[in-house]
Amino acid sequence: MSGTYLYEDISDFLNSAMWTGDKAHVQVPLHKWFGWVYISEFNSFDKEKYLNPDDVPNLKFKIGYTLNIAQRTKALETSSKTNNSVQHSSTIIYSWSLPKPFLFETKIKQFLKAFIQKDSVEENTSGRSEITHGLTLETLIHVIQLCVLEQCLEHCYLNCATNDILKEELQSQLRSPPDVIIENKVRYSGQMISKNVIKEFNVDNIWVKILPTGSAKYPVSYDSDQSKFVQWVFNAGTDERKENPKLKDNDTIADDFIIKDPIKSTITNPFFVGECVFTEYKKVFVPCRIVGYGLGIHLGQYVIEWIEHKLENNVLTFPVDNEGRYKVWHDIAGNPAIHEFKLPNDIKSWQYARRNQVRTNSRRWPFDTERKRRTADNETKEPEQEVEPEQELL
Repeated sequence: MSGTYLYEDISDFLNSAMWTGDKAHVQVPLHKWFGWVYISEFNSFDKEKYLNPDDVPNLKFKIGYTLNIAQRTKALETSSKTNNSVQHSSTIIYSWSLPKPFLFETKIKQFLKAFIQKDSVEENTSGRSEITHGLTLETLIHVIQLCVLEQCLEHCYLNCATNDILKEELQSQLRSPPDVIIENKVRYSGQMISKNVIKEFNVDNIWVKILPTGSAKYPVSYDSDQSKFVQWVFNAGTDERKENPKLKDNDTIADDFIIKDPIKSTITNPFFVGECVFTEYKKVFVPCRIVGYGLGIHLGQYVIEWIEHKLENNVLTFPVDNEGRYKVWHDIAGNPAIHEFKLPNDIKSWQYARRNQVRTNSRRWPFDTERKRRTADNETKEPEQEVEPEQELL
């Protein structure tokens, strides 16, 4: 390292952690003023789908930057729902310690334009412009490495004067976003940016023809004789962890029985199965549907499922399926939301949660005062209008 450049010799850089990155939880910043570019995996995906992907087009990672990786890790690992957005829990697994990390993140996202498609993720998903599709972890890491090198040359974190040819060649290769990325003879396809022109980016060719001989592909802590790279990143092996049941937040109904008879629920004037209500999630009232009532330790509680919704101009709307039912909310891996138990006091009617908006359907969203005079046959099968023509008094 010199007083002018972070790295005077390109070979030193290409064997450093600034180039290779490393597993996020073992890294320390290379300099106190450095931030981070990171990759996180979504916890709703089964780990095996990342280790041995058989559905690569649906494989998703989140990329981003932060100045405080510990704080960002904590924030990402928490799922949250609001009327405006949904954050899917994810865990940072790989990162690079870099100066001005937003410069690198911008380049990465621009280059991976064909693999970051906001429209392929539900509209209210938080960070849609940071989610990659259709790339395996190892290929994604190698592409990011090349973007890191290009930006280090562009902003003279490396000795630009002695690496002009490398800089020009790399910039020409990374100038245009590809719609096909090739590594180890495997083709990964993104969205077709051009209708008639195929834009391919071959990682192997860059490594062989442009980078100096001896450039490291993996962190020094990785031992290829011990495990495959992705398995190493995930610390894959026999998982012998045992969760302490005393510390577990037991809000799943996987091991419990539920009933659908409101009379047996022990709840006074209960909402019926199929009726829609609101319940608080992260201090915001989120729409859901009653699917049953708990038994055993959950006797006297509702069982709910989250439903898809959109909030635009303070108007709440709900997508419906072919039978006219509100669609169940799915996580980013495509799995339906887990049913949860809720106490009666945590369940609110439309009248309470959306008092300034007309109900989209009075049978599905009964007011508290109407529950005593409605029947159990409440789940209409007919598609509904978003807003009824006649407003009801709220």
